[in-house]
Amino acid sequence: PEKTRLSSQAPANTPPKKTAYRYRDENGVERWRVVRYDWPGCVDETTGKPKKTFNVGRVVDKELVKGLNGEKVPPYNLPELLDKTRRIVCVVEGEKCAVALRFLFKQVGFDKFAVATTLPNGAKSAQRWSEYVDLLRDKERVFVFADNDAPGRKAARTIAKILTDAGIGATVKVIGEGAFEGNPYLQTV
Repeated sequence: PEKTRLSSQAPANTPPKKTAYRYRDENGVERWRVVRYDWPGCVDETTGKPKKTFNVGRVVDKELVKGLNGEKVPPYNLPELLDKTRRIVCVVEGEKCAVALRFLFKQVGFDKFAVATTLPNGAKSAQRWSEYVDLLRDKERVFVFADNDAPGRKAARTIAKILTDAGIGATVKVIGEGAFEGNPYLQTV
């Protein structure tokens, strides 16, 4: 899909906002990286949403090398996911959501007990959670948060089914407009 720039929002030469998400192995060593580019004033013509692109690669000598060379990237925040004191896991769609949830956990003093995680490629990677069910087996609670769009809801259902079929109780929560209609105690995030 082409990037269409909205003339009222940003000049054509405005560079994208770049955010790097570091994926670490079980020893805490950065081995993979996802770089997100948000294009100011651009929309994706197929979705009508703000344009974003991603580069996923391996880290060699602290530098990003494009492509995975056949390697499978484990869940985001893997060292925290392996930590036995983190009894609550929130599976989200995308690193940006995982970072936001991690920030929230820290603000309320919940970061010692919970971890937010995801896999690269968002909703497209839902089926890959079948490879990582053992990481979630000893957790008290696993919540699968769905993005508030059709691919996000489908991905969350897929992940929840994978975990349920593996004997792990997973609760699916949709966060977004209208997600909590009818429940006076919960508000839309």
